Amino acid sequence: MRKYVLVALVICGLTTALQADESELYVVDAVTIKAADLAIQSTVKITSNLLAHGSGFFVSDNEVITNHHVIENMVRITVRTYDHRTCAASLVYQDDKLDLALLSTDCSGKPLVLDSIYSIGQKVLAVGNPDIYDFVVTQGIVSGEGWQHILFDAPITQGSSGGPLVNIEGRVIGVNTRVDSKIGFIGYAITGKETIRFLERARR
Repeated sequence: MRKYVLVALVICGLTTALQADESELYVVDAVTIKAADLAIQSTVKITSNLLAHGSGFFVSDNEVITNHHVIENMVRITVRTYDHRTCAASLVYQDDKLDLALLSTDCSGKPLVLDSIYSIGQKVLAVGNPDIYDFVVTQGIVSGEGWQHILFDAPITQGSSGGPLVNIEGRVIGVNTRVDSKIGFIGYAITGKETIRFLERARR
């Protein structure tokens, strides 16, 4: 009789533990989904009369940050929002060495908050418009850091440049810039700290 009681208690304990784990996973997923939704709605697709395109995101109601190399050869710049609005944009300020550009656009959007704090190993989400796809979110971790850059393993490719790299709170810790295939397709993002400094210079 005692054996049956013991087995029942063990099964009951395992069931409770599994339910707790499932509940915890649901909470974590809900947080990630909220961060992804926040970031994707503030992200734009940047195009021109050329076939090339890239990504960007709102840093104020009508200002968008992207990479300098995204808009470098564009004659007419157009941004398309997640809710399918298309507007003209113009260059306000650029730093070709840092590879950042600030655009002004007639479209309005909800700005993302820039953050200079990150840790190696933390979860991140990369948002952008890779290849033929629009408004894609990928997940990874911060893998390391370099001079002015965060290294991360969330998949990005051509078209992702200029999109936000956000933490699970939806705060931007970097601007996606490029991929290094020599070290396992590690992504590079300009740090939030450098992006904040860039914005300060642009708004003087």
